[in-house]
Parts: sequence; structure tokens; C-alpha cells
Amino acid sequence: MDISKITLSCIFAVLYFIFSAAHGTSVDRGDDVVQVYRNLLENYIPNIRPCHNCSETVNVDIKCHILALNKVDEILGEFVLVAALTLEWSDKRVVWDPKLTGTNSLMFSSKEVWVPPLLLSNPFKEFSSVNKEEMPIRAFYNGTLIWQPFGVFNTKCKYNIYNYPLDVQTCYVMFHPSAYLAKEVNMTAVDRHAKLVPEFEENGEWKLLDAFISTDNLLNLSVTTITINIERRPTFFIVNIICPLILISILNCFGFVIPAANGERISYSVSILMSLTVFMSVVNISIPQTSAPMPIICYYLICVFVGSFLVTLSVLFNTRLYYTDSSNRVPPALKYIFRLIRCGKVNICTESSEQSCDIPRVSQTDSNNASESVGNGIEPHADAFKSHADIDWRDVALLLDNTGLIISCVYFLVINIVFVFV
Repeated sequence: MDISKITLSCIFAVLYFIFSAAHGTSVDRGDDVVQVYRNLLENYIPNIRPCHNCSETVNVDIKCHILALNKVDEILGEFVLVAALTLEWSDKRVVWDPKLTGTNSLMFSSKEVWVPPLLLSNPFKEFSSVNKEEMPIRAFYNGTLIWQPFGVFNTKCKYNIYNYPLDVQTCYVMFHPSAYLAKEVNMTAVDRHAKLVPEFEENGEWKLLDAFISTDNLLNLSVTTITINIERRPTFFIVNIICPLILISILNCFGFVIPAANGERISYSVSILMSLTVFMSVVNISIPQTSAPMPIICYYLICVFVGSFLVTLSVLFNTRLYYTDSSNRVPPALKYIFRLIRCGKVNICTESSEQSCDIPRVSQTDSNNASESVGNGIEPHADAFKSHADIDWRDVALLLDNTGLIISCVYFLVINIVFVFV
């Protein structure tokens, strides 16, 4: 009985010491983490860069992950990028034995350890630092520190909108360690390509082509540059701007097709000119207002407007000629030009030598039929040949209409082809 009691007492004693040792080790391990944390920060001065020999350069590796293109304003020259940076450097003041703490890494506030004071080099409004106080730093037992700040970087961008709306833009987001020279803190791009996160948000107006990250020494500063290449999505502008402009330009030509006897031709041409004017005012709101360089679509708009203006003047002038009193004889020079264009010959025909021309005279019956057609509001056949003496102002007006139709079609066809393919 005594032996059994002694045996049980020994067993309980052993179990007690085992559990006590395990509990004591856990407490000691937790105390060790706190103690190591305090020891690391006890004599740590976060304003001093990590260097045993301060003549050495602190190398900071940097990566970039793009989250979204937040804003692209070519009118104001503003570019807003949402991105996450990953910075990695070595600080031998933050080194410990992981066997004592049971952990390979610790988290520190950006106020407790040294962090590269990154400053946005090309801000849109004012200089601002990367969110230094918001994101913590992860320190590993071998002295490696990793910092991943997220930010919305509002920068200035110089846009080249000459090919608007089929333009490709290149914008830059630049950083540099504030107050540190390149020989003190050197930034190094580990990966040349800036990567897109899986949750990258597409921009409805712009397409991200590619993004690069590079570092360089400018003015004794280590500058990191994120290069963003973007392309405008042109579908909206082609459907709502380009196509209506081309159709309006084509409609100008039909002002010469409407018969001069119909009074609607003037109102038609003026309506086309006014609609083009209103459309230009609407388009100018969406076009960046700059002259360095001016978009090629602006030159196209002014060419279409000038062509429409000249077509309207030609229609007014031809209508005036068409209704000129027949008692006012057509000058011989105009008669000659009329016969030259209609006949395609260089013969000079006079009243005394009409028979020498290869142009047949119109019979009295045909002349009466033509008069009756005009009286009924029907234009005489455009190809009816008339003698030199029978040419009147209506013939000149009709000829100018045909000439204006050909010239206007060629003009608007050329500027549309040049605008679309050049």
C-alpha cells in the first residue's frame, strides 16, 4: 500500500513538473518576444538611415503593382493612378535570434523604424509623401524590412492629342527619397514591368497597354519612374463624333442637286451649315482645348465648315443667277465659257459662224417644248444643246450647279479620306 502511494505520488510529481515546464516555457517565450521587441527599439533612432559605416549606400529595392487608372484628364493635364509599392531594404539594427522568440518576423510602425521618405516628384497640385504613417513594416530576423504602401498618386501629365480620338498617351509617376542623395539612398527596380493585380479595374475610356518601372539618378537624387502607356478607346467618339461629321459633310453636296426652281435649296444649305455650327460647338466641349499641338480633328472641322460655307454661298449665287431677268443678256465671255465646258472644245463660235461649230441648233419645236416645261415647273433636259444666241442665265446657273456638285464631292471626299487614313 505504501509502495502504491509512493508510486502515485511520483507520477503526479512528474506530471506536475512536465506541465509546469511547458507552461513556463510558453510564458517565457512570450516574454522573450516582448523583450526582443523592446531591446530592438531601445536605442533605435528612426531618423538615422540603417548603416554601420554611414559612407555606405542604403540600397532599396522597389516593385509596383497597379490597381486602377482612376482619372485621365487631358484637358487639365491630370493623371491619377492607384498603385501599391513594395520596398525592401536591410537594417542590421533589427536582427534577433528566431529560436528565442519562435517567430521569424515582427511588425513595426513606420514611426518606430527607418523608412525611405518617398516623395511624389511630379504632383498635379502640391508635393506629398507616400502614406508613411498608415502602413506598418514587416521586419525579418535577418534584418530585412519590407514596406508595402498603397496610394492614389495624383500627378501631372503632358498629353499629345494630335491624333485625338485615336491617340496613345504616355504618363509618368515619379518618386524620390526626400532629403537623401543618391549616394546615401539608392532606389533599384527589381522587376522592370509593373504588374497588374487580379482585381485591376478597367477604365471605360482608356486601355492600359503596358507599364514599366525604372530608376535613375537625376540632380544627385535617386528617382524612381513608373511609365504608363495608355490608349484611348475610340468607339464612343467614332460613333458620336466622327460618323455624324462625315455624314454632314456629304449632305452638303446635295444642295446642288435640288432644282433651282425649288425654293427649298437655300433653306437646305443654310440648315446644313447651321447644324454643322451647332455640332461643332458640342464637339468642342469634349475636345481638349490646346494648341500644343492642336488635334487634327480641329483642322478637319474647320475644313468641313469652310466647305459648307462655300457651298451655301454658291447655292445663293446660282439661285440668284437662275432668276436673273432674261432681258439682261449673258456676256459673250460667259457664253464662250459655257460652250467650252459643255462642248469640250476650244472653238470660238460667233453668231456669224455658228455653222462652223459641231453643236447642232435646237429646233423651234424643241425650244417651245422646253419653254412649256419651264412654265410647268419642269427643268429642261440638261443635255439639250443651244446655240450661242439661245444661252441665257438659267443655262449658266444649271452649268454652275453641275460644276459645284462635282467640285464639292471631290473636296469633301478628299478631306474625309485624308482625315481617316492620314
